[in-house]
Amino acid sequence: MPAPPSTPPRGRVTAEGVFAELAVVKPQLEKHQQILASKLIPPLAERAKNIISGLKTDIKSEQTLEQVASEVATETVRQSFENLGKLQDKAQIPQVLADSLTSSIVTHPNVNFDLDKVIEAKKPLPSADEEKIYKKAQKEVAEIAKDQATDLEKAAVLQHLASLADQSAKDIAPQIVEEEAANFVRENDLPDPENAKATLKGRFPGYTLNFAQILTKEIVPQISEGNVPTLAQYQQARTQAADRAISTLKANIGAGEGQPDISPFLHSASQLVGFEPASADTLRKIGVGDASPKISTFARSPGSVANFGIGIALATHPGTQREGFFSLISGKTSQKITQQLQSLKTTARKRALTFRERKDYYKAAEQQQLISQSQSFGQKQAVKKSGLVSTFLRAPMLARLDWVNNSWQTVTANSNGYSGVFVPSIPARRMASIMPTRFFGGQAARLGNFAKGAQSAVKVGGLAGKFAPPALIIGASVGMLKKIIPTVGGYIFGLMLKALFLGKAALAGAMIGGAVGGAVGLGAGAFIGFQLALLCGPLAVACGIATVPAFAIGGGLIGGAIGATAGMLIGYGLASGSTTAVSMGVGAGIGGTAGGIGGFMLGNTIAVGLDAIAAALCSTVIGCLIGAPLAVFGHFVVVPFFTVLGAAVGTAIGAYVGYLVGHYVIPAFGNFFGGLSFSIPGFGVGGLFGTAGSFLTGLGSTIWGGMISAGGGIFGGLSSIGGALFGGLGSGSTVGLAALSVGGAFTIPAAITIFVGIPIAATFFNPDQNNSQLVGGNNEFFSVTKSANVSSLQNTDLPKTVTFTIHLEAKDKNLTAIQISDQINVTGRYASFSQTPNIFPRCTQISTLAAGQPWDCQFDFEIINSQAHNYNYNDSQLINTVTIKATPEGASQIQDSAAAAITIGNPPASCPRGWPTTGDITQGPEGISSHDEESILYPGIGMEALDIAGGIGVPVYATFNGTVININRPDSPLNKIINIAVTGCGNLQLVSYIHLRDVNVSDGSPIAFGDLIGTQGNPGTGAHLHYQFNGDNNRSVNIIDYIPISVPRNCDDSSTPTCDVNISPPVP
Repeated sequence: MPAPPSTPPRGRVTAEGVFAELAVVKPQLEKHQQILASKLIPPLAERAKNIISGLKTDIKSEQTLEQVASEVATETVRQSFENLGKLQDKAQIPQVLADSLTSSIVTHPNVNFDLDKVIEAKKPLPSADEEKIYKKAQKEVAEIAKDQATDLEKAAVLQHLASLADQSAKDIAPQIVEEEAANFVRENDLPDPENAKATLKGRFPGYTLNFAQILTKEIVPQISEGNVPTLAQYQQARTQAADRAISTLKANIGAGEGQPDISPFLHSASQLVGFEPASADTLRKIGVGDASPKISTFARSPGSVANFGIGIALATHPGTQREGFFSLISGKTSQKITQQLQSLKTTARKRALTFRERKDYYKAAEQQQLISQSQSFGQKQAVKKSGLVSTFLRAPMLARLDWVNNSWQTVTANSNGYSGVFVPSIPARRMASIMPTRFFGGQAARLGNFAKGAQSAVKVGGLAGKFAPPALIIGASVGMLKKIIPTVGGYIFGLMLKALFLGKAALAGAMIGGAVGGAVGLGAGAFIGFQLALLCGPLAVACGIATVPAFAIGGGLIGGAIGATAGMLIGYGLASGSTTAVSMGVGAGIGGTAGGIGGFMLGNTIAVGLDAIAAALCSTVIGCLIGAPLAVFGHFVVVPFFTVLGAAVGTAIGAYVGYLVGHYVIPAFGNFFGGLSFSIPGFGVGGLFGTAGSFLTGLGSTIWGGMISAGGGIFGGLSSIGGALFGGLGSGSTVGLAALSVGGAFTIPAAITIFVGIPIAATFFNPDQNNSQLVGGNNEFFSVTKSANVSSLQNTDLPKTVTFTIHLEAKDKNLTAIQISDQINVTGRYASFSQTPNIFPRCTQISTLAAGQPWDCQFDFEIINSQAHNYNYNDSQLINTVTIKATPEGASQIQDSAAAAITIGNPPASCPRGWPTTGDITQGPEGISSHDEESILYPGIGMEALDIAGGIGVPVYATFNGTVININRPDSPLNKIINIAVTGCGNLQLVSYIHLRDVNVSDGSPIAFGDLIGTQGNPGTGAHLHYQFNGDNNRSVNIIDYIPISVPRNCDDSSTPTCDVNISPPVP
């Protein structure tokens, strides 16, 4: 037995030095791999040959095929040996072999010479369908993995030990440790984040040394004696070493009172760098485990109705998950991937790439394609990206996750970028669908609110499938409803989510319309189910147990879909003033009704014809066996099919006609409805019959695209329905009920909804309003006024001392916790700035004020130009604002303000002053949601901007004299932009009014202070105005200098500090 190599005396002990002792395994590993390769390559070559021969390739001769198969087998063994060291348990061994065999076949030059063509193909090439090849490979390698299980398991242990020994040659995964430290700090909301992160990173080397010493002491003696542990034994040793290393570290550093337990950080980082086996929790968090979001995961503490809707969609709909994932990774690039790809392309121009280089190229190109897709989405869908990213950052619960870095962590994990985790490769064309779903599952795991098991979307239905069909009729109804329930139910689900974006009126209209339509449809469906049951003859009761509930559900869903569609549009239109929405809703309801009736009549005509044929055939017993199914097919497939198709097409056409009437006809007749808006945000008629996620992509749909999509889904279900009918033959079926009105009853709900239910939505619900404790200078608890002893001064009067007076008076309740602050804002021709006068001790400071008692304060302020402080009062407007915060007895804190103004000289009219609109300020300059320097949308820049939320249609005014230089997105329903040039106002050059519904100005037109220039819109994150100032750069101006009341910088109502400012009339 060979003795272990002698270890030279050590100076400073390091983890790398200790790990180097594991190099004792390398000779054994090399020898073992050589022996194992000789056992694996021949059977793998035979299996590879079987798979390749079934592909469409350019391989012509048997000799070439055998050569290619041999090369594929050799490369499969090499890649498998490399990945065996990443295993969690031996059950993954067949996956490693199948994954390596698949990638080796796809990237072999004789199978697919042009890898770029493989990656860019919209449909998998016959020679590169990775999913099919992988399934075949799994079957082919199963026997090999079983036969060589012991040797493969031994190779896995030795390979991992050898990889640990190589830690001596490099720094130990600093990026992984950095990311895990950042995640731990953020998810635990630790104070002083940078210092906390640095402390965690400093702890990891100590843990690593402890782990290396413990594991080496346990393993090296066994290996030196030729005893290689099983994979299970080795994993247990690694886990125990990690636990002991953490305990030792914590004992050495001590645990301060109130300090968080750093064990989770050490475990997760240790698992990702490959020290200890990855736990199920870690795998879930990085997006490769079994976690999926619950429907409420991202909708808790949403901050707004719109965010609630987006949160549900992110948890349930793959399309929205893909857009959210793209929004995150589009703001960051991977230099490593780009450089690797460029290096391999350069090499390919000089010589043919090796087999391994081709694999590296293929993997890098796959990742680059994913990045390119995300960047394209970010550029084409900037508004949608903004709304999604804002959702990630606004809700307090979601803000504690590092969304961008975690998204890239999922990319890394799914590309086998972690030495401690093996994941079967994702096919190139599936990356954009699978990876986002896994990422949001990982985020759900980080929040601790997830479900185990695969769950890609919420699906409605499945109840019909529980009914055991005793006869042909039941088979027909079940087969039909298997298509109707998930499709129509999914549409209603998506429609309700869409209504969340449009406000309470739209949601109420959809709910009322859906309830009325669903109730009528439920009764009609139950009646039809009863008629269907009669066809079962003696088994009518048994059939009725299945068909009555099944058709009641189907009828309720179809009626509810028509009613909810019309209700949402009409409710929104009546409340927001959109005649287009109203006319679309009426058109959808009428069109759905007419289309359903027309479809029924056409289907019934065909069914009567099939009855006649069936009657003729039933002259003999054998003929009846053919004729009976024809009659059933006519009444229970053809009639419902054309009824549903007619309703779908009629609804779409009706909505489209309604759009044309609202958008063109009504305005052409003198704007009969009094200047109401003629558009609806983000709602394309083409999305009417999409699935649950179509509401987020409605803008990109067309009316005909939606109709084709609906028709295709129904026609697609026809074959399976027919199959159920003919497959269920066995009992004699009566040919009767030739004129049964199966579909006509489904169209009743639409008419009742339009003429009875929908107006209730507008009567009892209004669009979302923002409530606030802040009111004007005279609220129910106290009044406050501010005055100055002069109202105007000449430049020659300076310097000048002026006197300001504050009068505060409590009303019927005592005031406590009183806070008084004073702010002076100066807006001038030569400078704009702010000052905070110290009114105490010139005024008596108070913290309480008894009911009915006043408090008065007078203080002097010197107006003096100062070059040292850049104070230039010449030609300026000075506004002095006092802000009072107080807690009335038995109530919560309330805030109010009052201001006094002094005009000095001749202030320029081109400097902004006053407010542009009314509502709550929800985000200030540098606000964390989208205005700060760390903003994903504006990295490193930050914005001098305010978000003012008042509601869709709230007027927006010009705050200065200027000239409109351009209007962006003029065709956007609720997200238009007005840019107005500023001259003669210091560094301020441009003021932008963003997220507008209406625009009342045109390019190049002059505007004056107080002009009505538009109304507030909604970019998808809630109705508000984004009011932005731009100078030479965003830090050359300070927006606070130009508004009447100071707003805390970096305030954000979705985090801390909140803005707590309400703008009440008059404006500007």
